[in-house]
Amino acid sequence: MFDIIVFPFNDDDPELVIDSRLLAEGLGVQHDNLIQTININRITIESSCGSLREGKDSTGKAGRPQNFFFLTERQFVLIGVFTSNTEKAKKFKVTVVNAFFEMRDALQKQAISPFNNYTLQRISIHHSSLKNPLPDGYFSCLDKMLYLLQGIDIKLGYKLGEQWYDYKKGDKRFLEPDISIGIHFSASFTSNYDEHYQNFYSRYNERKNNPKVRKMWDKEQIKLKWKLDRAEIEKNLRQKHFNSGDLIAECDIDRKKYRFVPSPESNRTPESVDDAFCYSNDYTSFFHDWLREVFFKFCWRKYILERDKDGWMKRYEKFKSLTLPEQKAFLTTAEGGMISGFEFRETWEKQLPSGD
Repeated sequence: MFDIIVFPFNDDDPELVIDSRLLAEGLGVQHDNLIQTININRITIESSCGSLREGKDSTGKAGRPQNFFFLTERQFVLIGVFTSNTEKAKKFKVTVVNAFFEMRDALQKQAISPFNNYTLQRISIHHSSLKNPLPDGYFSCLDKMLYLLQGIDIKLGYKLGEQWYDYKKGDKRFLEPDISIGIHFSASFTSNYDEHYQNFYSRYNERKNNPKVRKMWDKEQIKLKWKLDRAEIEKNLRQKHFNSGDLIAECDIDRKKYRFVPSPESNRTPESVDDAFCYSNDYTSFFHDWLREVFFKFCWRKYILERDKDGWMKRYEKFKSLTLPEQKAFLTTAEGGMISGFEFRETWEKQLPSGD
């Protein structure tokens, strides 16, 4: 995906816009000063370039709401006349104009694409950072997951809507998949199979030799077995992709930090979020194997039911309505791992010893 810093405003108003906070950063001015300039010239701007679209979040000074604008290309060009024209500002203005052109061109090419506007907007915002951007030759977990989440809708021929909601906190906010997925993936390089093996069998033998223990497989023992099986798969994946199942030292992992840009709906600014890891494209096959064999099996069910239970179950029911040959074909795809992984825990538990 190319570097883009503009995006469609929304489904009902798809005109491309740029966030005034990003504009201030690129021009090298304080955002409050830029807002003041816009307000001073507001009548001129709106009379020639259309009404300004305002936004607000709760990350301003002292917890006060911070106002910002979503600016169209014409508004951006006119505001550029009222702002400083340093060498840095000139280069940035050229970058923005090119970004508007590239984004319009990309959207025209994708006009027949079933990808929804939220996905396009989310990727656009994610790639909009001027400070520590996603470097060439590296991928982010967010991009990979957005395409898979969108892909399952495409392959099932069904769309719940334009967004994935997170109900965990009791409200509706957009799901940002790599926040926890990235943490899980990072841990896959250093998961210690020997440690999990020791923890499991230490407790297992202790309970086995205790005459007072009537049920070997209590919740804690099952939990330790679950962690051990996951660690074994991660070890095998390291063996497959790196020719060694040993732990990979942090300093030997080919990854870099980049500025993660959250969606506006999350009510967080880039400054309030720590830099995220992006990984070498050489790890792409490892990442996709890890998704299917680890994340979708050991994390996905809990993860998606906490965030989008209603939406996911509609997708799951749609899959179940397919014919058996159609289901079998779907399960061989990258998105199919979400379905097989969703059912994995139940199958796994049936394989545990019983009657002890």
